[in-house]
Amino acid sequence: MCGGSLISTGDATSSTYEAKFELIQNFARKQNMLKRRYAHCCVHLNGYVYAIGGFDNRDVDGVPANTLDHCERFSIHDNKWIECSSMEEQRAFAGAASIKDQFIYVFGGFKDYEMLSSVEKYDSVTDSWTTIYVKLP
Repeated sequence: MCGGSLISTGDATSSTYEAKFELIQNFARKQNMLKRRYAHCCVHLNGYVYAIGGFDNRDVDGVPANTLDHCERFSIHDNKWIECSSMEEQRAFAGAASIKDQFIYVFGGFKDYEMLSSVEKYDSVTDSWTTIYVKLP
């Protein structure tokens, strides 16, 4: 589990935890993300957990959204976050899927409060993003 917003203040957080499912309510604190965020998507690929996009502003009424294009990955073995190249478009509340041990696809989401219908593909070998020219319904 990583990121989110604090109930008490609405501030975005960079906290990261590993859940130990064999022991109920046992969470191990891990290294914080490089960027505070919430409403991001996460996906696992080749021993890394990727945190992609999201918002980094306070999650309270009257505070404008600040959508991120930032991507970082967590090394499960090294307990360390590593910066990746940024997406071509800022997005939050997007869906993500890993494919063929190399690619991550990120679908839709929002930029600020505008709904997106685009798809981006991340290549973990070249650390690069490409916009896929498909328009989601």
